[in-house]
Amino acid sequence: MPWLSEEQEFTNSEMNISFSRLVHAISKSWLDYRINELNRLAVGKQAQYSKIFHQILLEGKTPKLTKEMSCNHRSKEGRDNFQFWVDCLEPGTVVEANYHSVENLIEKIRRRDITVISNTDLCRAQKMANSVKSRPFWQTISPESEFELKGEFVHDGVHIRIKPDIKCKPRRLLADLKVTFDVTPYGVAKRVFEGFMDVQGAMYVKGSSEIDDVDYSKYVIIAVQDTEPYHCQEYIIPAQLIQGAWDLVNKKIQEYKQCKMMDSWPGHSETPMELRWPDWMMYRREEMINEQ
Repeated sequence: MPWLSEEQEFTNSEMNISFSRLVHAISKSWLDYRINELNRLAVGKQAQYSKIFHQILLEGKTPKLTKEMSCNHRSKEGRDNFQFWVDCLEPGTVVEANYHSVENLIEKIRRRDITVISNTDLCRAQKMANSVKSRPFWQTISPESEFELKGEFVHDGVHIRIKPDIKCKPRRLLADLKVTFDVTPYGVAKRVFEGFMDVQGAMYVKGSSEIDDVDYSKYVIIAVQDTEPYHCQEYIIPAQLIQGAWDLVNKKIQEYKQCKMMDSWPGHSETPMELRWPDWMMYRREEMINEQ
């Protein structure tokens, strides 16, 4: 399948999945996956300024803000006027929060096609974008790259949706931007592991390779610190980790097909389970015993 244009929609297949959905099944349960699929909640503050950061860096433009409407939310007339204003906002509008917190205004607007941001976060997003642009890595790949392409490929009858931030076909390289508070190797490794970003990379590498008929050999995380001094550091996820993550994706795809066919979405075990500690916890307990 070719890459899709902005106007084109993903295939309306009975069997389709994306990383943002699959991660609920991997980290929690298939029941969590199903609930999240049926009840898409409003995105939070982190996603809002991260979205603007992506837009500034990848689309090369600063969004034009629409200020939050001032009204008395305690009166029916004020609430009606506010709702009318919300209904009239065009998709893609960026609203600057002036009278409410970003979180509160997101809850009041309740539209996924509207971005809410504070002026402080807008300035922060601009500084983060400048930090990425100053890096030799960005200056090397940017002229040859395509940004935020959406595509899909079919694996074992399931349509898998992908949208890599950066695709540099001449260099057989894919990259994704990640906003984080810690860009040290330990901090990013922890974030990648806990956020299943290796799984995301595996889906992007597999899909992009099939669509372009190119062996994308590198998947890079561009980690950007979201506080002063907005450090940026790039990290390559090793090929063996990407392969291991794809093995996990393949396993979850088989489970997904079973869930769809049976319309059964299992949650956690109904019987008590034995609590097991990872090795590092066991080592820490042994250290504490030795210290005593």
